[in-house]
Amino acid sequence: MVFKKIQQYLFFILFSLFIFFPVNAADIQLNITTDIGDRAIFKQGDSVNFLLNLSEDAYLFVFYTDATGRIHRLLPEKHGTLFFSKAGWFLPVPGNDIKFIVSEPYGSEKISILALSGVIKDQDKLYQKSGSISEIVSLYREYARSNSFNFGYSTKSIQTGP
Repeated sequence: MVFKKIQQYLFFILFSLFIFFPVNAADIQLNITTDIGDRAIFKQGDSVNFLLNLSEDAYLFVFYTDATGRIHRLLPEKHGTLFFSKAGWFLPVPGNDIKFIVSEPYGSEKISILALSGVIKDQDKLYQKSGSISEIVSLYREYARSNSFNFGYSTKSIQTGP
C-alpha cells in the first residue's frame, strides 16, 4: 500500500515537471569538438579539425567567425547544394576539403553549426537578411518553426595564438 502511494506521488511529480518544464522533442542535438579535444590555445601553423555529432539526420549550415569578428558562411557554399549529414557519427565539418590552419590575426574564433530537418528553398536570400550569428540563428530557427522542421544549433570557440 505504501509502495503504491509512493509510486502515485512520483508519477504526479514527474507529470507536473513535464507540464511546467516541457521537453522540446523537436530539437536536434549537436555536439562539436576538435580532433584533439578542447585544447586551450591553437598555435600558428596548427591544423584545426572540427568534428560534429548529430542526434538526427539533418541539413547543415556552417558559419565561421574569425578573430576579427567577420562571419564566413562555409556550408553551403554560395549557390551551392545543401549539405546533408547522417546522425550518430563524429563527422568532419565543414568537410574534408576545407582545412583550418591557424594564422594571424589571433584571438577568439568560433564555428557555428545550424541543423534543420528540412530543406530551405532559398538559402541565399535568408542568409542575406542577417548580420550577426545571433540574427542568423534567429532567422533559421524561425524558418524551421514556420515550416515544422526540427532545428538545432551549437557553437565551438577556440583560442588561437602565435
